[in-house]
Amino acid sequence: MKIWHFTKTIYGGSGQYTLRLSNALKALGHQSEVYVAEGGVPSGVQNLSCVSSSRQNFANRCLVAALRRVSKGPYHSGFRLDSWNIQDDMDSNYPDIVHLHGMTGWIGFDGLRKLIPPNTLVFWTAHDLWMLSGGCVVYQGCNLYQYSCCACPILKGPVSIWSQQEWKHKAKFIQDYKVIPIANSRWVAKKISESSVFSHLHETEIPVVPPIVDSIFLKATSLPSLRDELKIPSHRVVLGLGARSLTDPYKGIPEFIQQLSTDEELSHNCTIILCGDGHVQVPENLDCHFLGALTSSKALAQFYSACDVFISPSRMETFGMTLLESQAAETPVAAFRVGGTPEAVAPQQFQYLAELGQDSNLVNKVKKLLSDKRKNTQIGVKSSEWIRDHFSDIMVAKRQAYLYEKRTMNRNST
Repeated sequence: MKIWHFTKTIYGGSGQYTLRLSNALKALGHQSEVYVAEGGVPSGVQNLSCVSSSRQNFANRCLVAALRRVSKGPYHSGFRLDSWNIQDDMDSNYPDIVHLHGMTGWIGFDGLRKLIPPNTLVFWTAHDLWMLSGGCVVYQGCNLYQYSCCACPILKGPVSIWSQQEWKHKAKFIQDYKVIPIANSRWVAKKISESSVFSHLHETEIPVVPPIVDSIFLKATSLPSLRDELKIPSHRVVLGLGARSLTDPYKGIPEFIQQLSTDEELSHNCTIILCGDGHVQVPENLDCHFLGALTSSKALAQFYSACDVFISPSRMETFGMTLLESQAAETPVAAFRVGGTPEAVAPQQFQYLAELGQDSNLVNKVKKLLSDKRKNTQIGVKSSEWIRDHFSDIMVAKRQAYLYEKRTMNRNST
């Protein structure tokens, strides 16, 4: 079976999900290729060729600028006028499946229609709620996606009615191509079933295909020590924080650091290591190391393994790739109970999930984890075993391949 995966970049949660899934499908014998719009590409990934005209580029810049002025949060339009080509000879290399992943901020639905060959099955994995909404990306408690996004609260004033036009444009694409939705968590599956565009599907009919955890994270303890490299004394407690962008307001990292600085015991004894783009303000009483963006799985595995606890203070996650990777590296985690995060932590760690927005409570969860070093180690080992049993590459790829084959057979039999 031949599969094309489209995503904006291989970096970040959705990008790594796409790359690892494609590689695992190849290991099962499928022809699977990842096509990206931007960023460096490793072996097995190809860049799409942008063939947008100067007028299209100008129109896109105007559209993005206008939306920034009238929106109060992340908002992306499906009316973009981008044009992209695949360098291969498409006429002789049609895929059986086109699988969509990270689709915001680089292509509109008119351009996407030109990329999808005729009579091709289209799957779309929801890594956020943009697939369901009239333009917004991050779920903030608004349920208007259940009612065709009639007036988006993220858009200011009378412009809010524009969201319904966005929703209709997206819904027409989904209906025309009979798009098959995939959820990365049960929480997302529930949101898909509640949406007006997929209201014909029951929650149990929406397949859940979780992220794959690279096997190198399961071997993290055997890698060279990042603690030694950073010259962190052995008696120091090491706490880890990370995100694609440290300044992303929905990741909650600056707020958590400020709260941590008010705890006299932890602030005196801990060293914080942070990975991701950007820089956040750090109180003078905290010892912090900024590592920048870590783009290789090996570097990330060393990062997680160096931590006594990894903390995810995100205000919203549809799943939580960093939580999986940290646990695979035998590092316990603490996080907010939000979105799909409860599905991304081992049962032994449910008690270390804090209620959303209670940073002081999250700090206390971290202190509880650190209070018993022997128990902390046992939790790390058990959690790593749980990751191995539920998120291995072959297991997840077989689940996805079964869905491809089932839909292909159903179409051929009609």
